[in-house]
Amino acid sequence: MLESGRGSDNWLGGALAFAPHDGRLYVANMQAGNVVVVEPPGVVDSVITPQVPPGHSPVAPAGIAVTERGEIWLSDQANHRVLQLDDQGELLGVIGEGAASSGDSGFNTPGGLALDELGNLYVADTGNGVIKQYSPLGVFLGAIGEGHLARPRAVAVDEAGNLFVSDGELAAVLAFAPDGGYLGSIGGESPAVRDSDSPLQAPLGLRFDGDLLYVMDRLSGLLVFRVGEPN
Repeated sequence: MLESGRGSDNWLGGALAFAPHDGRLYVANMQAGNVVVVEPPGVVDSVITPQVPPGHSPVAPAGIAVTERGEIWLSDQANHRVLQLDDQGELLGVIGEGAASSGDSGFNTPGGLALDELGNLYVADTGNGVIKQYSPLGVFLGAIGEGHLARPRAVAVDEAGNLFVSDGELAAVLAFAPDGGYLGSIGGESPAVRDSDSPLQAPLGLRFDGDLLYVMDRLSGLLVFRVGEPN
């Protein structure tokens, strides 16, 4: 357990996302606008401060993904962009225009991030209601979920390349094939037909471990689902 003092650089008040890498936990620290690197059993190893171009608001990290080489992808919710940093926080690249946009390289309140086995990046573009896919170099590859998603919050990719997306407005987790085809959902598929019997009430964080999907629901707690064949 990591306990941090209010007002310090490593205070985790409001932290929304984390990513494991090389035996450490990288926490997107929204309150302080940095990344806190934690070693077991909860000891702060370092604090990475993003060296980024100025924005209209302080950096507000809402999603994080770490590559095999230790480079950090960080969604900056306040400035509607995704940052690529090295392991020291130096800026390597930026996707986004610094203001809300619906273009291929624009976001409206980006949230959770995920990487597939090829290093492609998936961004939950919450305000635009889609998941956007980019190459390891930040080249736009496509959008997934249009017409199915309402307010995507987080995204996870399984070993087969299928995408699972938590949607706060639908109170559901939706699944998509690697080519973007819709596979189904846990919970409701639209606000009008929300399943009142579903254990999902406010799903947010997602994480895969083999064929187990862990869903952190802000109201229901931690739920675990076994994922089988797409059909």
